[in-house]
Amino acid sequence: MLPLGGIYNGVAPFIARLIFDGNHLLALPLRLRAPWWWITSLAVIVVTLLLLTMIDAAKQRHPE
Repeated sequence: MLPLGGIYNGVAPFIARLIFDGNHLLALPLRLRAPWWWITSLAVIVVTLLLLTMIDAAKQRHPE
């Protein structure tokens, strides 16, 4: 669920602004003004990558 939310709120706003003129209904950063939507989208991407890295490291420490 985490990667899907990160992609939807992180990557989708950039694609929506470039291709669909920002008409993406559920991407929450698109409701912000110009400098804030891309800062929020980048932050979502960074947090998603950090959390996925932490989850992967935890899985490597405790193999089943």
